Amino acid sequence: MLHHIVEYAREHCDLDRPFHRVRECQWELDIRTDRGEITEARLTPLADETDEGKGPGYPVPTLYRSSKVDPLLAADTVQYVLGWADEKANVARTAQYHSAFADLIQRWSGSSHATDDPIAQALGRFYREHRVATVERPDEFTSNQRVLLAVDGQAAHEADSVPPFWFDEVLRRKGTGTSGTCLVCGQISPLLSRIPLPISGKLVPGASNEAVLVSINERVFGYDLSEALHHVPVCATCGDALSAGLEDLLERDSITLRGQDSRTAWWLVNPKIPTHIDALDKPDQEQIRHLLYSVWKPDETDGAGRLDEESLGMFYALSVGGNRSRIMIRDWIEMPLIQLESNIRDWFLDHETEPAWPDGHRMHGIKDLARCLGRWEARRGRYVDFTDRSSDRPRYIIRELHRCALRKKPLPPALRAHLVHRISSDGHVDDRRAALIRLALNRSASTKENRSMPPGLDPDHRDPAYLAGRLFAVLAQLQAAANNNREANQDDPDAEQQQELNTTYTDRFFAGAARNPCTALVTGRLDAKAWFSKLRRTGRGGLSTHFEKQLHAIYGLIDATDGLPATNNLQQQEQFILGYHHERAARPTKTEPGAEEEPTDQPTDD
Repeated sequence: MLHHIVEYAREHCDLDRPFHRVRECQWELDIRTDRGEITEARLTPLADETDEGKGPGYPVPTLYRSSKVDPLLAADTVQYVLGWADEKANVARTAQYHSAFADLIQRWSGSSHATDDPIAQALGRFYREHRVATVERPDEFTSNQRVLLAVDGQAAHEADSVPPFWFDEVLRRKGTGTSGTCLVCGQISPLLSRIPLPISGKLVPGASNEAVLVSINERVFGYDLSEALHHVPVCATCGDALSAGLEDLLERDSITLRGQDSRTAWWLVNPKIPTHIDALDKPDQEQIRHLLYSVWKPDETDGAGRLDEESLGMFYALSVGGNRSRIMIRDWIEMPLIQLESNIRDWFLDHETEPAWPDGHRMHGIKDLARCLGRWEARRGRYVDFTDRSSDRPRYIIRELHRCALRKKPLPPALRAHLVHRISSDGHVDDRRAALIRLALNRSASTKENRSMPPGLDPDHRDPAYLAGRLFAVLAQLQAAANNNREANQDDPDAEQQQELNTTYTDRFFAGAARNPCTALVTGRLDAKAWFSKLRRTGRGGLSTHFEKQLHAIYGLIDATDGLPATNNLQQQEQFILGYHHERAARPTKTEPGAEEEPTDQPTDD
């Protein structure tokens, strides 16, 4: 993994100035000279109201520092560069910061790298002569604002002596003092004891501040209770490239997949075939249907026998999360591109579902599927947002769905149980939830029958739980039709009662029917006599005959099996729910008299 990130950095990142990163600077301290003598020092603001005080960014020497006194060259905070402390800063600590920074400047100006560097010599003289006291202090500043050093208008970080001196300085602070074989590049080079450069915390969900990929700053974290990177030898050059490559990957929105607790960056190497990875989040229905049902199929191409070869391109994906100042690897994927395309194709094939409405979607994006694993608000006709604490949606869901899609893995049992729990609690099944149920069943390791669940109603499916779900749906539709007769005779004494029906058969029994369908179906069968009577009494004998045939056909299929189980296990509950949805989606219930109203399946929120 480290090797491929470094290779990416060498191809896409500027590594000419090691251990440099773009950082925002709010002030510039410009040292003015005349014939080598310092004449004045001007402190001018770089930030204005238009950028909300952030200031422009410059590629300056950077290093990861926690609570230590670690000055940075050419640009650092007000505490380090000027020795000023605001009302929140510790005055004694600020004096230590400033003293360390002045010492760093002196070592730079006195090094062999800066002998003929006028910028380094001028700054060395400035701090040696304590000219900081001559700098006029502005009315408003904070100790943590960054100051960019310059000499006669030229930024100090642009000096030619900065890269070699800073490279040696990083090795002095973060190196082991020895050379060895680098784990990443395989060359004998000076080794690091710690990864010097951090990654911005805003790029790593869960990180409270800047974070590093490999951090073994206590013995308890290291192999064999060893501190530092003794068992993970990384040279200084690869350490710089590793941080640069990782930050560049996480910053590119076009190649990142975002979750609540993670961020996934992916990239391709020598791609010879197109990839549809963007469709995982925002599927184009026509494009995906062409992918699924075109002549091309992975098992019918010459590439099928060469899935382990790299000739058609390679796919890499890194999923990271944060824990304070550490970066945690959630997942690492490395596979041939043709295998990825096959997995994406199977992902859509396994969850494609017949929509309940004519304008519904057969395939869904991962974020939409993750959204439906939260609590459903029936009053508002939408799922609770991701940021709502009452959503009852695990934070790892998006990451887990990405993993299932990219690796062609089954849904974890805990996620399947959570989905069934939410469906039962909400009393709501839509196309997205049915798609996840179908995906779970198609990828279940405990499936007894060696065939997949179809996208729509399967009249030949003999699983008792699936048939029970179909039967429950027909009974619910029968009750809805009987109690929603808009053309009923107004003289009918039951007409007012029909219009005031508040609790439906689904409301009463759906929550427990998936787990124990027998009670709900027996009660529904007894109540069906009254519902058939209402249909015939209101002149809808044809509709009554239709429902009678439906019930008779499903009961006949159930009688041919071992009967309904007393209690459904998790997979049987999924079968029940899918059978229920398939039966409801098998006909245009939206236009039939007495159709049970359901919210539209299209997402109503982002």
